[in-house]
Amino acid sequence: MKKTISAVIGEYQKDGQTKAEWEDVGDILTSNNGKEYMLLNAEVSLAGILAKQNVLAQIKGEQHRANVMCSINEEQSNQQQNNNQQQQQQGFNNNQNQQNNNHSQQNPNAQYQQQGGFNNQQG
Repeated sequence: MKKTISAVIGEYQKDGQTKAEWEDVGDILTSNNGKEYMLLNAEVSLAGILAKQNVLAQIKGEQHRANVMCSINEEQSNQQQNNNQQQQQQGFNNNQNQQNNNHSQQNPNAQYQQQGGFNNQQG
């Protein structure tokens, strides 16, 4: 099972709610013999994350920390991920079809243009 290690580095407002801005720090995996091990993302600056967390703490009137605080989240099973991806893809395809239909209605030559018809015409 894979777990993701993430740290809150900021906050933003969306739909009237405060949402956390996350940075993925690494992953926790399980070896074949059942032992857990951690892979840290070498591109992530822990000092930078700590600085951002302390700025956020200062804004909120909280104490500064000397350590980076992270969350550990278990990832969904492959079946759940595949179902979510299929649902997202179906939604994307439906949006694409609606956009193509709207574009074709606005421009009767849109389908012809998409097929490269104008590129083939030379007078």
